[in-house]
Amino acid sequence: ITTAQSLDIDCGAYWYSYAKTPEDAVAEAKAFCEVIKDYKLEYPVYFDIEDSCFDNMTMAEVNAITEAFCSYMEEQGYCCGVTSYSLFLKNKLGVSFLNKYAVWIAHYGVRKPSYGGYYGMWQYTSEGKIDGINGNVDRDYAYIDYPALMIECHRNGY
Repeated sequence: ITTAQSLDIDCGAYWYSYAKTPEDAVAEAKAFCEVIKDYKLEYPVYFDIEDSCFDNMTMAEVNAITEAFCSYMEEQGYCCGVTSYSLFLKNKLGVSFLNKYAVWIAHYGVRKPSYGGYYGMWQYTSEGKIDGINGNVDRDYAYIDYPALMIECHRNGY
């Protein structure tokens, strides 16, 4: 984050989750807060929930885990969102649940994500190229001016 920000690149962060319970999710959120506490972040902090450990959980279980993480992060002064792939968002979280958080959707090889809900960012490829970086990078579209929003709402260290 420090190097990116020294180059005037706006930053956010995400936490890849393996939480099995809401209590696990809060423990992960506390660890995430510890990692990012010294940074001002221009983009939301995201709960990345996509691991196969969630496959056998019900929508209610996944919602409870996600709510525990996101609500804790918001209580700590962060703008928190959820990131995952399109089918996971539709089948494990549901559009009505996600209306309360920022959504960053990953869906590659399409003209538009197949997700009926609102999303503020779309990760459209994992095979992007950037001068000065060896290998592939993720590429995204942001539909919201998150840097201005973080300042206006006094979130993420602002």
